[in-house]
Amino acid sequence: MAFASYFSKDVLAFSQVLEKATNDDFKSILNSHIVEIAFDNSIKDGEGSVSLDLAIRLLSRLYPKIKISDLTDENQKIVERLTEKAFAINSKIEITQETPTISLVIGTTSLDNDNQRQIIYVGSDYWIAKFSLENPVGSGSSNLPFAAGASVCIGISNVFRVIFKKFIIDCELDNDVNLSLISLNQVEDIEKNELDQIDIDGTILVGFGAIGNGFIWALSNTPNIKGRFAIIDPEKIELSNLQRYCLTEEKHINTLKVQIAEILFRDAEIELNPFEGDWAEYLNSNGNWDNELVCIGVDSAKDRIAIQSSLPKSILNAYTENNRIGITRHFNFVESACLSCDFIPKHENESRSFSVAKNLKIPEEETFIRELLYLDMPVNKKLIELIAEANSIEKDELLQYIGQNINIFYSTVVCGGILFSKSDSDGETIDIEAPLAFQSALAGILLASELIISKLELRSTKFKNHTQLRPLFPIKRDINPENQTMEKDKTCRCICNDEDFKKVYMNKWNESKA
Repeated sequence: MAFASYFSKDVLAFSQVLEKATNDDFKSILNSHIVEIAFDNSIKDGEGSVSLDLAIRLLSRLYPKIKISDLTDENQKIVERLTEKAFAINSKIEITQETPTISLVIGTTSLDNDNQRQIIYVGSDYWIAKFSLENPVGSGSSNLPFAAGASVCIGISNVFRVIFKKFIIDCELDNDVNLSLISLNQVEDIEKNELDQIDIDGTILVGFGAIGNGFIWALSNTPNIKGRFAIIDPEKIELSNLQRYCLTEEKHINTLKVQIAEILFRDAEIELNPFEGDWAEYLNSNGNWDNELVCIGVDSAKDRIAIQSSLPKSILNAYTENNRIGITRHFNFVESACLSCDFIPKHENESRSFSVAKNLKIPEEETFIRELLYLDMPVNKKLIELIAEANSIEKDELLQYIGQNINIFYSTVVCGGILFSKSDSDGETIDIEAPLAFQSALAGILLASELIISKLELRSTKFKNHTQLRPLFPIKRDINPENQTMEKDKTCRCICNDEDFKKVYMNKWNESKA
């Protein structure tokens, strides 16, 4: 069957959310399903078109066998384009005409369920994401991508739940979702206003990883945006990134991440500044620390604290953690919780050397690992033998990595899921966050929607500063998503309680202390 070359990273992601499933279980279950993307003429204009684009980008990354169905038999060119995109993402994928077991429907056509397949209808209307298990929900004509993309992520989450339901505790599907991305609650209707040109001048995205991909997918599909916009990331695309980077294709491996954004915004009225480097290098390169709005897609506390310490005026932050998606909003460093407040240590954290040793299943060799990391040494035969024995795999499978830098080895073999997929895991997971593609994409799309909502002032300033959503659970009023208040750090250890930091922020942005 046509599993992607980066399937080992999928195995790692599965291990985070599925109970007591083995590698053989994963492949056997996926082999038994055909996932269909079905659409009709209603997707030619407006939100349905971008929904279809994201659907093929996400489904092709995981499911080895898919069907692409034009329900009106009038859109062969669209079918060909979607097929080409699927092969670009996973050259091993099988595009079939066999009877599907699950259908994801974008459009207004109702399907007959004569073979007991699961039918999932997704769509959107302006800022409202729609989902139903019973009736088509259609797509609006606004061209806004945010609710359209969110609905696809919700739909694909339900596809995943259907396929792996016996391994998900209390598995339950969504139904009759009408989720407003403005109120982040279920609604029946929302006021529609024509959007003029949207000025995002001075916005910066830090981190073009999986969340950043979702963010840029949404922003690059947003009409009428203009202004100076910077994207900051120091890395190149690796094979394992393709598992959940919704904009990437196999041809992008070893390409600088920021170069992908350059292609997407080539024809937009955006003055794009792609920067190959980290946050500190970006600040030093232009000598300007007066950053109006920073959107954050990085995945480490250290990086987030460094960004907050440079005192941007406002910060929007997205994260995936413990099978949750989160958005935090930081518009006044002095008065409300800053980004660093959530990262004040509450207990002693384990060292990187211990974390690496533990994930390699050789915690007793922490001293040896610490030496390799500190001296930035290459992987040697001794390390390979230790790892092979601890993980019950043949050392020949790891000998190719001898001589590779220890940090690159860890990123490729452990974070990339290769070691986990080869070892006898006995149901154990390693201590690495590995979200599924639809989880990261949804976090990025929500982050982009927060940017536009903020710029257009579509929401009350009293809106709570922290939203959490559990993507593998049904969307329900007041439960999922959950809007809550992140409190300012009460231990007085955070920089937002420091009088010098507060003074610099107030002087920098001409803010007065209330």
